[in-house]
Amino acid sequence: MTDDMDKPVTRRELEASLADFEVRLDAKLDAKLDAKFAEKLEPYATKQDLEAWGHRLIDYLNEQLARHFKGALVEMRQMLGIVDEKYAAVPGRVAALETLPPRVDKLETLPARVDKLEAAVFPRKRQRRR
Repeated sequence: MTDDMDKPVTRRELEASLADFEVRLDAKLDAKLDAKFAEKLEPYATKQDLEAWGHRLIDYLNEQLARHFKGALVEMRQMLGIVDEKYAAVPGRVAALETLPPRVDKLETLPARVDKLEAAVFPRKRQRRR
């Protein structure tokens, strides 16, 4: 073995040996570096993890929003139902009024009705004695 180390080499052989050494060194360093990165990045979320989390979050928010809108819709329907119940009898009452015959005998002119109303509401003014 000692003889091999003392034997002179050509420049071409040295370059080939160094190139081979460089390839082996690069492979070894890459493997160590990849292992080190994997170890350091293991506790952090990956892109797939973040995308899955984002999709779950959007689904949850959509469910919450739908639930709130459904609640608001039910409440609005209840409010409209109260208004509808209040005026449910109006069409029937109006129809009954429309079927009544006109009462021509009791119609008065507007000025006469106003005078009659004013007399009932406002007392007559006293006249001063002189």
